[in-house]
Amino acid sequence: MGGFVAEVTAYRVSVGRQTSVSYVRTLQLDLVRADDLPYRQIVVYFYEPDPMAFGAQHPEEGAVIVRLPMRDFDAMYHVVQTERPVSAGWVADDDNRLSWFYLGTHAEPPGEGSQDRSRR
Repeated sequence: MGGFVAEVTAYRVSVGRQTSVSYVRTLQLDLVRADDLPYRQIVVYFYEPDPMAFGAQHPEEGAVIVRLPMRDFDAMYHVVQTERPVSAGWVADDDNRLSWFYLGTHAEPPGEGSQDRSRR
């Protein structure tokens, strides 16, 4: 088992529907490039109905694929849209299947309010 944490440097969001797949939103997260991190991007797919599998890391492609229910989209999009800096972390088993994923902020002073004033 192994885990990683990396800072998110940029994001892209998309909305769409297809007849062949059930994801309706994607959130692509670019990661800080570091020699000790083989991953450069996380792609989070948000599904309706809930996805059957959680996702996997793909070291040969430098990507992590996460599959989440659509109800998680608003909270994750809010974090990347309004917070800075943002980190992503995940844990995968020996077969590269994800067992944990998070998206969050670094330590911030309490009482900031709804607007992030820590870095301007």
